[in-house]
Amino acid sequence: MEEIFQKKNNYEVALFFSSDFNEEQLKNSSKQVEDLISQNGGIISRLNEIKKIKLAYPIKKMQLANFASIEFFAPTEIASKISES
Repeated sequence: MEEIFQKKNNYEVALFFSSDFNEEQLKNSSKQVEDLISQNGGIISRLNEIKKIKLAYPIKKMQLANFASIEFFAPTEIASKISES
């Protein structure tokens, strides 16, 4: 089991979604990122649930956002694939 993690780096990705998203849209969007990680050799170690937060400053005129984070182990190539998505 340790061999699997030795060839992978530890990453965390923060997800911000519009506060206008309904629950189904949030689940689908989060699932897309989870699938992207898994399909590219990543192993999810922690998935923090989505919660609504007040932003420190407006982003695209929005004061609130839905926030989640995912911690995972993956090969280095995955970082660019996630950035592109």
